[in-house]
Amino acid sequence: MAEDLSGSSVSKTLEYACDDWCIAQIAQMGGQESLRTEYLKRAENYLNVYDEQIGYMRPRLANGEWRKDFDTINTHGQGFIEGNAWNYGLYVPQNIPHMIEMMGGEGSVF
Repeated sequence: MAEDLSGSSVSKTLEYACDDWCIAQIAQMGGQESLRTEYLKRAENYLNVYDEQIGYMRPRLANGEWRKDFDTINTHGQGFIEGNAWNYGLYVPQNIPHMIEMMGGEGSVF
């Protein structure tokens, strides 16, 4: 989801990715393997807003570039709903091991 097309894009992307993981679990219980596969792939969309250069979730623009003038602490107009890059950076509940790895691994202090 592009920040210049839809505000609060990072929050929405992270929350929808978690929702998609939940849908995949329900699809699995219902024996819908192709639907499960589709939603598990969508559950990885958190990767689209993770900027490994700075180590935070960050809004992207429709052209694929990272939003410039980005402040990880700011909660207003930075791609987040009622939060910032610090607290939303920990919002990958569907894949905590990968979130830890992205943040430098166990024992890391970001």
